[in-house]
Amino acid sequence: MLRKIALNSASQYVATAVGMAVTFFLTPFLVARLGRESMGLQTLASQALSFIGLFTGAMGLSYTRAATVRYAKGEYEEMNAVIGAGFWLSVVTGVLFLAGAWVMALYPEVLFGIRGGLVRDASWVIVISGLTSALLTMTGPWCAPLQLAQSAYWQSLGSIVATVVAAVVVVAGFRMGEPGVVFWVAVTNGVRVVVVFLMQIPAARRVVPQFRMVLSLENIVARSRSLMRLGVWSFFGGLGYLFYYATDSMLISNLDELGPGRIIDYNLGQRWDPIIRMLVAGFAGSLTPALTGMVARGEGERLKGALVSSTRYAVAGGLLPCVLLLVLAEPFITAWVGAGFAASSVPVLRIILVGTAVSLPTMIGYETLVALGKIGEAVISTLVGGICNVVLAVVLVKYFGWGLEGIALACVLTMGLRNLIYTPLLLIRHSGVGAARYYVEGVMRPMAGAVVLAGLVILIRMVVVPTSLAGVMGCFAVGTLLYVPVLWLVTFRPEDKALALRLWARTTERWRRPA
Repeated sequence: MLRKIALNSASQYVATAVGMAVTFFLTPFLVARLGRESMGLQTLASQALSFIGLFTGAMGLSYTRAATVRYAKGEYEEMNAVIGAGFWLSVVTGVLFLAGAWVMALYPEVLFGIRGGLVRDASWVIVISGLTSALLTMTGPWCAPLQLAQSAYWQSLGSIVATVVAAVVVVAGFRMGEPGVVFWVAVTNGVRVVVVFLMQIPAARRVVPQFRMVLSLENIVARSRSLMRLGVWSFFGGLGYLFYYATDSMLISNLDELGPGRIIDYNLGQRWDPIIRMLVAGFAGSLTPALTGMVARGEGERLKGALVSSTRYAVAGGLLPCVLLLVLAEPFITAWVGAGFAASSVPVLRIILVGTAVSLPTMIGYETLVALGKIGEAVISTLVGGICNVVLAVVLVKYFGWGLEGIALACVLTMGLRNLIYTPLLLIRHSGVGAARYYVEGVMRPMAGAVVLAGLVILIRMVVVPTSLAGVMGCFAVGTLLYVPVLWLVTFRPEDKALALRLWARTTERWRRPA
């Protein structure tokens, strides 16, 4: 199990790194060719569609968890029946998703304040993105065995292939002509669908030989009701999440004080938050089947140990990019997309990263609550906090005149109250882990390491003033290297060091082994 968790996590880190690299180099390329407003359309469409895609994601979590429990117990017939029920739910929700996207595409002026020549492009971007999401929703159950067998590295590999191929095609297309934002969105989404059919679905059938999806409608109503219990909670949790992370572009677009042209300024500062979250979520997601299996087998003490150690690793990993970007925000933005964006994007980047840092522990905690089937209270707090975020953002922009910084600050303030206090206490109560053990071993040790790293990077920043992209990347590389001894001396416990040495020994043993 440990080997698979390490493999899944490593593959997710590689996929995230590839995505970051492609985003990093592709963004200034596209900004120069599409302009501020056209660049903002993709973000706007993605965030708007995420609201109507809530139920599809909730159902995916529901049938995956239910099937994982059956798989852990060796109940393969029921596992196939659960996934079959999930397929029919996915078909229904996928069709509804596509219908909602079509309605949005008909009225971009009313819903998002889009005007002039952007209206047609906005409609096409929404339709293409909506169709892709609907197809991926319907194919989700066919990829479910990758999660059951803890073989999510296939999904990471597919993500890498889709990202790289799409980027190559997009760059080639813009080099040969001026195709526009619709071409960019169509290529990116089209490649994702092709990779799912050619790579991920065939891999899913191989990793779980017992997988034979049951498409019979017998007992479908009873099974669907069972799946929808968790799905409903997941739906409301997703709604709260979107009130945090998917309303910024719509608020910016519709507020007279800002407007569609400011979406890209905010996005350049905000976009590193979801990338860092993906890094941690990849590790957290690789743990979910294992945690669910522990719950199914009644391994309470083992679950507590996994929760604390996993929280420590997740926080330590997520804080590295947070610290580096916080300290080097201004030279990074300036060297990346130009000084014209620094004044507006740098404050957003710094404010948002504070919220990212305080959220890292709860990402593992939420997966643990999912494994325990105890997400109701967490969902309610997310929904309440998300609504407060939207209200506070409007107040800070319209009545205090804080602009983009006000939208970022509203998210961090409402998120901090939830993630620093409420969710950890909820997790401690349901998992049974001691508060001192969770906070001291799981959270405070990596936080202490991050403080040491921040001091070292600030010293580097005082000595070296990077003015080029290469200089900024050099500072990132030095900071990353310095983090290794910080982890060993400050963050890691003795058992972490022993585990690291065992993994290193296994790796080097394979290298030394004769062919």
